[in-house]
Amino acid sequence: MSDGTRIRALEVLELHTAVPPAGKVGRGKGGRRTESRRETKGRPSEDRFRGALLGGALGDALGLPYEGRVLRYDEARPLQFVGHRPGRISDDTQQTMLVAEILLDCGVMDPVELSVRLQDWVTFGVGKGRATVEAIRRLASGVPWHAAGSPSAGNGAAMRVAPIGLRRWRDRSLRWTEAALCAMPTHHDPMAIASAVVMADAVASLVATAPEDFDGRRFVEDLARTADAWDPRQLPERRDPASRTSLGDRMREVPAYVDADPAAAIRDHFWSGAFVLESLPTALWCFLRHPHDPGEVLREALLVGHDTDTVASFAGTLAGALSGASQLPASLLEQVEEGDRLTADAQRLWQASVGEP
Repeated sequence: MSDGTRIRALEVLELHTAVPPAGKVGRGKGGRRTESRRETKGRPSEDRFRGALLGGALGDALGLPYEGRVLRYDEARPLQFVGHRPGRISDDTQQTMLVAEILLDCGVMDPVELSVRLQDWVTFGVGKGRATVEAIRRLASGVPWHAAGSPSAGNGAAMRVAPIGLRRWRDRSLRWTEAALCAMPTHHDPMAIASAVVMADAVASLVATAPEDFDGRRFVEDLARTADAWDPRQLPERRDPASRTSLGDRMREVPAYVDADPAAAIRDHFWSGAFVLESLPTALWCFLRHPHDPGEVLREALLVGHDTDTVASFAGTLAGALSGASQLPASLLEQVEEGDRLTADAQRLWQASVGEP
């Protein structure tokens, strides 16, 4: 990314998100803002990096055949592939690989390069979201990346940012900036941008946390604070427009529902559509019910209905980031499309990230 593009990107971020520049969070003595620097958590293993990417892909592939179905908690869904193309991945994983390879090829999250690669991807992509397709059409017509994004609070931005959480696992300032830059070519809505930053933070936190030290409530509160920083707005819910909430507040509600009746929690409260106010908290709910059992996390996600592939991809990413690829169902991983490519991307991201001084 050229210096001019980087400066323009930061200007656009400040203009459109109405938050402090990435890295400016909290207040020091006397109310003075303090700048975020490198975070100090444990050194992640390569297995955890592979777990994040492969777990997301596995959730995507398992959930794709169920996408659009109505919630049915009264039926059993075994943890196995169904349909005529077992292991097939969709846009969630395809775009995640684009982002991983831009970071590896360019050294940074370059939104111009992402815009170019998305225009190629749309010709063969699976399960393309409407907001993303409309934005890509604008990009193809010459609209610049910082003006092309759709005014949609869908989950199409958050679903692809896991590689940023991995690559920038110990640098919140750069992670926040790059996650927002990754979102903007297709999604211009502040909640969509906030959700991308939240998902990158989630991955960064989990890969650097020892499983035995994981604290679900603290994890959710940290993510909710990130969401508050980027988009504190209270938006109407789709199932009940008279009810309004923010992304941060909705996530804060998740721990209280972990032991609730699953059908009531999802059908009557969180819901599981492509609106990121629904799908990201629902994925958190699936993960927090079984944080140390990726198979059960994925099984839970298959039952929620509606945007099942993205919910399962989110949930699988979180579970894989905490537990590692070695704890994912091996017989299913062997069937995931592009598994070798994802493994190679994860290995290269780990070498680039953990090998830094």
